[in-house]
Amino acid sequence: MKKITALLLALALVLCAVSSLAEGKPFTTKYFTLTLPDTWDIGTDPAEESEDGEEDLGYFYDASKDVALEVMVYMELFEEMKDVSLWNASEAELKDYADMLLEEFGEDHPVLLGTLMAGNIPFVVIRGTDEYGDYIYAETMTNGYAIVIDAVVTDASGANFYPLTDDHIEQFKSILLTFVPVT
Repeated sequence: MKKITALLLALALVLCAVSSLAEGKPFTTKYFTLTLPDTWDIGTDPAEESEDGEEDLGYFYDASKDVALEVMVYMELFEEMKDVSLWNASEAELKDYADMLLEEFGEDHPVLLGTLMAGNIPFVVIRGTDEYGDYIYAETMTNGYAIVIDAVVTDASGANFYPLTDDHIEQFKSILLTFVPVT
């Protein structure tokens, strides 16, 4: 009897966790959807046009706090990488891609936080520091298109930047895990 009760309790907890993720606020672009916590606001609608190979897809932020994570989303075309897709890459190819990003962001003293799998979609996640302060950056590549999701910690004015905490990084990763491409 105790085993059945424990199993039912565990099942109820899993169902609650799944339903709370499904109840979040969707951030939808023509390419993918992310699920945000209910207290987050979407700052702009996705852009309709691309400029210089980069398409701004919008941003969102934790509206429940005065100093919070602000996440920017964009996509960029790299013609020279049109044959590259991380979506079916081997572990060696993912490592090579991560090494390339670390080299690209070298002046920001990047730290590889790992590869996060959103379903079958791998994102290389790094942390760096530029002239504004700490940031977290996630990127995946498919057929020359880099999908980038990055974040900083700022206040409501957007003019003041603050250090990332472990909680901010976990918030960022939990949102990234909800990435679902449009099919």
